[in-house]
Amino acid sequence: MKLPVSRPAIRASTLTDVLLVIVTLALLAIYFLPMLMYRPRPRAHRINCVSNLKQVGLGFRMWANDHDDQFPWNVQTTNGGTKVGDMFAPEVSANFLVCSNEMSSPKILACSRDGGRSKARQFGGTVAEGAFTKANLSYFIGREADERHPQTFLSGDRNIQKAKANPAATDPSIFIFNNTPPNNTDAGWKDTIHVRAGNICLGDGSVMQATESLLQKQLTSANLDGAPVMTLHFPTPP
Repeated sequence: MKLPVSRPAIRASTLTDVLLVIVTLALLAIYFLPMLMYRPRPRAHRINCVSNLKQVGLGFRMWANDHDDQFPWNVQTTNGGTKVGDMFAPEVSANFLVCSNEMSSPKILACSRDGGRSKARQFGGTVAEGAFTKANLSYFIGREADERHPQTFLSGDRNIQKAKANPAATDPSIFIFNNTPPNNTDAGWKDTIHVRAGNICLGDGSVMQATESLLQKQLTSANLDGAPVMTLHFPTPP
């Protein structure tokens, strides 16, 4: 004879229980949703910056193809460049401006993580119309850049810094790096844009994401590629 098996009573959820769960989920959503929506996305910004620099590198190289493989800062103004005699353009933005026909939009010249620079609406016109100026530029140029030396620096994020004084340059917008180890350890990144990291566009137009150690290694590579010194020209404060 089988004895009846007793089963625990199953309590059905009441309307109060359901409402309590709904209210709890709603409160959690109210608390966490703004954090999820507005939290910074550094990886996405880095990828966007890499895309910008690839277009910058392509624009400079296209311009160079029409000017005996020379970049604007090595071409006299009489031939369409930015150099006057032995003097370079005082504002680095001039080098990007002469390449406006080779660049898709001035918006690519301002990194979305660079709070100190805004995006221009157009290359020409007035400032009131949103014309491109140094206030819309996040990137430096490398004066020793050369397509024949692909490890040289063509452009990159402006948050590179020097750890030591720079006596060889009287212009504060110029950094001169000695690429020979151990002097290359003089280079680093400020945390003002990509937080102790940045992006570099090389002489062949390729772009690399670089930590501080990779930046220093790349300076050594530039030295081995024929550039013992790297002169970087930065946009001045707007």
